[in-house]
Amino acid sequence: MNADAIAVDVVVAALRRHGWRIEAPTRATLPAEFATRYVAPLPDALVAWMGAFASCVDPADRAWFVTLDGIRTDLEREGEVEGFAFDAFERMSMEAAADDALAQAQVETFWRAHVPLLLSVYGSYQYFALALDGERRGAVVYGCEPEFEETETVADSLPAFLQRLVDVLDGGDDVAPFSFALPVREP
Repeated sequence: MNADAIAVDVVVAALRRHGWRIEAPTRATLPAEFATRYVAPLPDALVAWMGAFASCVDPADRAWFVTLDGIRTDLEREGEVEGFAFDAFERMSMEAAADDALAQAQVETFWRAHVPLLLSVYGSYQYFALALDGERRGAVVYGCEPEFEETETVADSLPAFLQRLVDVLDGGDDVAPFSFALPVREP
């Protein structure tokens, strides 16, 4: 499949084959408060992906995709979120930098240029995000605790990331960081 275009239904089918629970979207509109927090407009493909389902969670409830429905719920709860909000790792970094204004500014700058796609608590807190700015604009990066803002590029684009995810889930290219962040097994 062309890495520049992968159909949502192909990815959803692969996730379902591996036991991921996927719920249909209920409020798949982009919250303005979410869109305006970033340094650049969110790509249409990203908004379409995040709006494709209300929730998308792995069988062990330890990895999940960030969705528009989930974001809207997180924003409505105004910081009183059970579990992990879409910006949980940003909040953790801000808390860790509480006594350092420069470090807080660096954390904020990083997260205004990276949209979380998938969060995971397998072994450690980790995530995949879409870069919106700089040299890696459009690429998907991987980060983990304790320094969430130190990342590595895992795919040149969202479609390439989704294709690689399908390949990894289906028993192919089982390489880090996917094998750290997701339950990878044979179909």
